[in-house]
Amino acid sequence: MPKHTAQDWKIIGTLLLAGCLTMSCFVLTAHAESVIPALPCEYFGNVSINGTAAPAGTVITVYINKQMRGVMTSTVPGTYGGAEWFEERLMVTGTVDDDGLPITFKINGVRANESGTFRWGDSQQQDLNIVLRAFPKGDFNNNWYVDVGDVSRVAYMVVNRAPPQIPDADFNGNGFVDIGDAGKISYFFVEKIPDL
Repeated sequence: MPKHTAQDWKIIGTLLLAGCLTMSCFVLTAHAESVIPALPCEYFGNVSINGTAAPAGTVITVYINKQMRGVMTSTVPGTYGGAEWFEERLMVTGTVDDDGLPITFKINGVRANESGTFRWGDSQQQDLNIVLRAFPKGDFNNNWYVDVGDVSRVAYMVVNRAPPQIPDADFNGNGFVDIGDAGKISYFFVEKIPDL
């Protein structure tokens, strides 16, 4: 068996490395479409609740296949994002496989009447509206959505710093406003549960 020189080992090592890299490229190419991130699409527009401009602080979330893909908090009543070149917009992230899939919008956790389509790299205006017949359950400060102020209000009820509002704050239905109710509204606020 002939002896290999250092130069031979360098060539063999280089060939093995090239072979491994080539195999890696084939494996990555086979799964590339499902993992390659696409340019996000952007949305902006008017936002209203019951036909009236939504207040500043309104939270707009976006979902593709029930997965949250973007969130924005409005800073100006009645609008989210802006049409001008450098204005902030609601960014919706996805992969190239998501192109053409439907988008669901929620305003303060309530599904908007309007929907969209994920088109990577696209930027468009989408006005959003929800119709509420009454203030949502858990909205103690009457601003059309459950926010940290409402979570605090229930916490105050639990420690007897505010009068308990039964049945409105009794989310677990046991006849009292207790730590279970505070936990439930907290989980709802951070979108860990779908409703109160």
